[in-house]
Order: sequence, then C-alpha cells, then structure tokens
Amino acid sequence: MKQLEELFKRRNVREQLEPLLDKINVSWGQYNRNKDEATKKLVHEKLVIVPFSEKFLKMPYEWQAHRAIDLLTKLDANNQIIIIPSGSKLFRKSPSRTTLKKGNLLPVRYHKRENLDLKAAFIEQIKEVTQDKFFYGWDFEGVNYSTQEFRTVLLYDHIRAQLVHDLLKKENLKIKSFCDYKPTKGIITIRNMPSFETDAVYDDFIMEGIVLEEKVKRFPARTFDFASTHSCYKTVYAKLKFGRDYESITGKVLKGAREGREASVDHHVILAMHLAQEELAKKGIHIYNPFVKANLATVEIFDKLHHNVLLDYMDAKKQKRKSLDIAHIENMLWNNIAYENRRSLQKHTR
Repeated sequence: MKQLEELFKRRNVREQLEPLLDKINVSWGQYNRNKDEATKKLVHEKLVIVPFSEKFLKMPYEWQAHRAIDLLTKLDANNQIIIIPSGSKLFRKSPSRTTLKKGNLLPVRYHKRENLDLKAAFIEQIKEVTQDKFFYGWDFEGVNYSTQEFRTVLLYDHIRAQLVHDLLKKENLKIKSFCDYKPTKGIITIRNMPSFETDAVYDDFIMEGIVLEEKVKRFPARTFDFASTHSCYKTVYAKLKFGRDYESITGKVLKGAREGREASVDHHVILAMHLAQEELAKKGIHIYNPFVKANLATVEIFDKLHHNVLLDYMDAKKQKRKSLDIAHIENMLWNNIAYENRRSLQKHTR
C-alpha cells in the first residue's frame, strides 16, 4: 500500500542534500564534480553537521555514540542533516542487513525470583542499556519446553508497527482486520494484514500463547510463551542459524554460541497484537500485549534517521556516501535508549 511504503522510505543522498545545496546556490551537478568542497560549504553554513573530527574518530565507541545521538536530538529536521564520517566506530565493519543476523541481542528472560511478565522484564532490561554496547535487537525465550526457541524482535519493528497502527486509526485506511479468538486456549487469528513495503496482503496470522490481562499477575511466566505463525517476506528466513554472537544474562559475550531456531517477531506480528488488543477490548475481552510503544521523542529520532542522516564509508579504497540501512537505524535506536538512560541517571545524581 503506497501510504505505508512512503512512511518508511529512507531518503537517499540526493533527496537529503539537494534542498540544502539550493540554499548555498550549488547545483547537484556542481556537487558531483566537487563533493568535498560542496560538503565543506554546507558544514560552514551549519546545514550539514559532521559529528566527529579526526581527533574524535579515535575516541571510544561510547563517546561517539553519545555525541551522535546528542546532535541528532538537537538537529533541525527541516534544515539540517548529519553526515557520519568514514572511520566512525558507531557501526561494525561493512554493516548491512546481515548485521541483524550477527549482532548482539538484548536477552530478556523469565526469572522466578523477579517474577516479571515479558513486557515488564523488557522495560527493566532496557534501563540497563549503556553506550558501550552494540545491540541489534532483543530476544526472548519461552518457559515451556515446546516454546524454547529464540524469538527475535527489533526496536525498528516496534516503531513501524506503532506508526502503522496510528495511521490505520487516523487515516481510516480501507484495510479490514478480522480477529477470530479462542482466548481460553490462548489462540488468536488475524486476517487481511497489509504488507509495509508492497501491495501484498497476508492472511491467517496465528498468535499463540495469548494471556488474558487478569491472569498475568498470577502467571507472569506464561507471557514468555508467546509465539506466532505467519508467512511474509521476513519469516521466509526463519530457520536454523548458527554462529550468532550471544550475550548472556551476565553480560559476557559468548562468541558463536547461539545455536537453535530463531523465529522473527516482526512488524506484522506486533501490529497484529495491537489490533487484536483493540478489537477484543470492544467485546469486553482484555488480552495481554507484550509490545511497548515508543515515546514521541524516540519516534522523532526514528524519523530523523530515515530522512536526515548520511553515512560516508570506504568501498574498494574509494569513499562513498549513502543513507542508513535498517541495521544502522536499529543500532542508533539502541544508542538513543542508552543516551536517555544516561540523562536520567545524571538527573537523579544531581
């Protein structure tokens, strides 16, 4: 659906730079003939922000992460962009979509001594995120033997589902969402789910492990048994994967220790849960939804990462410039959480 495609389109180099070049009377052709000189002019006019000097590029990752998010937070989205220079430590070498398969995941697990449900455990866990960590998503594991596969989730997909859910309500898109439910058996089926990137519509999202809100306090462990079955372009890749670096609950990185099936809880599943919770509430059935929604400030960062950030990188000894990939955006969203955690800590220690 066109509206959804546009919602998550990442502006390319020309789309980001050309409006700013117009402000300094430099044409796109002039920029292509002398990119360095045009970029220097944009930096001089404070239309382009380059967060790291040559000296700062040698600083630790966490220093760079803090500065990048600090500048992104203050950025004028209508008149400025950030260009992350080549050599930055913000991303792993050659970050791409595959990084989402290899990067560290924040582990959210059930512990009897804490007795927290999945949502509460996730919220508590992200409070511990600091700017010296690389994260490319989070995961959880079911408590029962039949659900002990790893379910991986991206912050990126949390926000995508949230924005589409808001759009469905505000714009009244002609998408029917039907919900068949057997809450006593913990099963929900969602039909006519829109793709976020194509015109496709998916049927039969089967959600298992659904818990009624009234039972969560008595059985918090059951919330970790949430699972879903559906077919879309992302779940095709849900198969046995070996060799993912895995961060244990103690914080130790176990190289290549991840072995087992990974199921992707993607934006479709999260949106389906929002829709099901909303529709069933109209019938007086209140189900537990484990997926949190981002605050307005985080959504603004999400938008800026799509529209106001470019990355310089070396490719075969030649410097190139590009917009951010999903893996980059995911990493920066975690950096933003760490940034907010640090600000919150500073407020409480003053």
